[in-house]
Amino acid sequence: MYEYKSEVWNASAKLLSDKPNEKDLAELDKLINEWAKDGWELVSNSFFVPTVSKSGASLLTFRRKKD
Repeated sequence: MYEYKSEVWNASAKLLSDKPNEKDLAELDKLINEWAKDGWELVSNSFFVPTVSKSGASLLTFRRKKD
């Protein structure tokens, strides 16, 4: 049995005009590794566009085994 946790991560790249940059990638790697230290495994990354923003966001879902 697993427990799940989701987090929204906002990229600084603007839609349709920017590509992911090294800063965004490093920030995302840091976030994933921080969760991994506590036993969380990334299982899903869903990109979406918030209606009030020009930048995209990702819904990251992590899981870990329940004790």
